[in-house]
Amino acid sequence: MLFRSLYASVLDLFLDRRLWFVLLAGLAGSALALGLLFPMPRQVMAFAALTLVGQWLIELITGCQGGLISRCLPESRHSTAAGWMNAGRMGGGALASTLLLALLTWLPARSLSPVVLCLVFLPALPIFLLPAALARTPEPRPTPPASGPAGADAPSAPWVRRGAFWATLRGSASWPVVLLVLSPVGSGALVAYLPALATDYHATPATLALVSGALNALFTVSGSLFAGYLCTRRDPFLVYIGGGVVSAVISGLMAAAPLYPLIFALGAPAYYFIAGFVYAAFAAAVLRLLAAASSATGGSPAFLYTFFICLSNMAIAVVGFIDGRMHHRFGPRGVLLSDAVLNLGGAVLSLALLGRVRRHIRERTRSRPS
Repeated sequence: MLFRSLYASVLDLFLDRRLWFVLLAGLAGSALALGLLFPMPRQVMAFAALTLVGQWLIELITGCQGGLISRCLPESRHSTAAGWMNAGRMGGGALASTLLLALLTWLPARSLSPVVLCLVFLPALPIFLLPAALARTPEPRPTPPASGPAGADAPSAPWVRRGAFWATLRGSASWPVVLLVLSPVGSGALVAYLPALATDYHATPATLALVSGALNALFTVSGSLFAGYLCTRRDPFLVYIGGGVVSAVISGLMAAAPLYPLIFALGAPAYYFIAGFVYAAFAAAVLRLLAAASSATGGSPAFLYTFFICLSNMAIAVVGFIDGRMHHRFGPRGVLLSDAVLNLGGAVLSLALLGRVRRHIRERTRSRPS
């Protein structure tokens, strides 16, 4: 996962970021659309390979989004932008999935290829409404060396200079920051298992389709926008940790309640809401780190954003693996209790690290060049 952050730094080296955004969206949509043209299951490997390529390109789009927000908006608007970004990513994904599943009842999968391309590519085009001057790679901060040949004191991007890659990383990701990002608080890993729990709760297919489709989109968007609003008024890290605690409470209440369809119909949307909330709060917290890192080093925002997202995805993968094992051994209550305990444990660890993380941000911000 961490290798994604290495090639994501390319997004800050050349080309207009708007071009990167549209180019990556077009390539990702083309890969996913092309995969649908292969007959299943005879050519499942080709379908899987193109799907992986499409997902890989979408991950790069996420890094491009983080870089654009970091460079194009004032810090006071980062949290609001994080809420809208996550609302589009999660809510848009849920709506697109619902639309495609509905179309599959009337059309063969091959016929949906142009639809997938349009769903991924067309929403990226409004990025050209952004002024070109804001989307360009910014002028690097002048950091002349103490000595060197003539011309060596010319400013150059700090993530390109020899040895500055690790300096940029060390300057933005101290060990308390890394541990907080790696903690399981606010992982939202249960989102991937909620559809599988529908059978345990005896939910009907219609209930599952409603909860996983329209309600998923509605509640994740609402949670994302509310987190973006709250992070403009409170510390994003504290909002993120608080959201993780609330997700643990929701999981615990679902585990204690009887396995009735009504419990699933109420609990799953509540978890979708808090998942959108914590993901948006985490994005706002990462943007706060990027603002501090930019003050100190001017480092590559796409690289740094993707680096922190990859660390978080590692935590989500670990929590998801543990949740899956607990579901296999102890059933639905096992996975729910596991998710609750891991989120609470992560909240305790994160609160213990929060003071050091805040100190790290203050130190980086004070080092802003005059």
